This record gives sequence, structure tokens and C-alpha cells, in this order.
Amino acid sequence: MNEKGFSSADFRVYVLKILIPKLKKCVKNLKKAKRKKELIYESGVKVLALLYENCPRFLMQLDLSLGVDIKQNLTAEELDFFLECHDRFKKRPHYLELNKGDEHDDYGGQCFDAAYGYMLRHQHDPHDLRLVHGWVYNPSIDKYMAHAWVEENAEYVHDLTQKKGLRKLLFSSFYEMAITCDWAIRKYSIKEMSAYAEETGVYGPWDKVLFYQEFLTVAAFEEWTDSYSAIGSGTSK
Repeated sequence: MNEKGFSSADFRVYVLKILIPKLKKCVKNLKKAKRKKELIYESGVKVLALLYENCPRFLMQLDLSLGVDIKQNLTAEELDFFLECHDRFKKRPHYLELNKGDEHDDYGGQCFDAAYGYMLRHQHDPHDLRLVHGWVYNPSIDKYMAHAWVEENAEYVHDLTQKKGLRKLLFSSFYEMAITCDWAIRKYSIKEMSAYAEETGVYGPWDKVLFYQEFLTVAAFEEWTDSYSAIGSGTSK
């Protein structure tokens, strides 16, 4: 865990001192108020959203803690309320993209969340993993697009937007297919990506100058490449 995140001890304190008291307050309001339960449930979802926004890994850790911290410190009624709020919040697309797993059927259009989630799930693997954001060529639309993938030991690339069974590619094969260049990519370690995610509240892209839009025409990308080449060679256009 990076310096801005939660250690196991910090997380336990967060659950016991912040999450549970807030949820109990929601339950108390539910008992006292004559309003519809929907309004109170929404307040519970907002509690989870507030906590989650402070740490992108929060819900993952929370899932792991359900059998320990949560159940031991909530009454049966409070636990039922919490689980309903928790279940509803987990249905939000942003959370689901991180937790579908490596072999989920469809990650189309969610490359940044999917690549970030892969890094989280495999951060303890004995491999050198790098999260990569970059411009790649998409022949189906004849444009360059902002994309995200994971490098493993500079030997393989994991692209979760590919079909199942085709997501682990040889490093050289992927970059030949992607038709990109060094200036058009950004690479992040697990610590770096976690820091950026916690600072911005999103899973990428974080370089808003490089990724100022989602797609570029081939002509626009080539012109941009020429500009970078000119800068690198000391000339100007």
C-alpha cells in the first residue's frame, strides 16, 4: 500500500471509527423517521461513496473485512442495512470494472478501470508489472484511441479489452499491433498509480495534456508525432 493509502491497521480503525458509526446513525434515523426507507438507504450509499472516494481500494478491502470487522460490530438489523447499501453501491459500474476478474466476458470501453483492477489483483505476484496508458491505433475505426494495458516483465502485455483467451500477448506482438510510439505512452508502478487514483478520484488517464481527448484521426496523430520529433531534434515547425 502506498503512503497515501490504508495499511491493514489503518483500515480497521477506519471501519470501526468512521464507517460503522455513520451506518449506525443511518439505522437510527431509519427507526425514528417516518420517511420511506429508500431515502435512508440512499444516505447509506452516500456514506460508502464518501469513504470510497478517499481510497480507490476501499471497497475491495471492505469486501474482505465483511466477515470480521463488520459482522462483529453491527447488530443483525444494522448488518442487514449495511449489506443492502453495500450491495447497491457495488452495482455502480465504476466499482464493477475493478472486480470482474481477469476472465470476465466484456471489458469493452472500460480499459482504464480494467487495467487498474488487474494491477490491484496481481500486485503481489512475483512479476514486474507496469500500468500503461497510451495512444494505440484501432483499425476498426481507423483512428488512434486512448487505451490502457498492463506490461509484465517487459515480456508480455495484458489487454483485458481483448477476447477471453487472447488477453495475454507477447510484448513485441502487442506493440507492433498497437502502432504507437514512446512519447505517446505513460507507465506507472502500483505505488504511482495508487497515488494518482487517490489524488484524482479516477483510474485514468491522468496526463490530461497527452490524453486531452478520447480519439485522434490518423492525420492528427501523425502531425502530433512530427511535432514531438521536431522538438526532440531541436527544430521547430
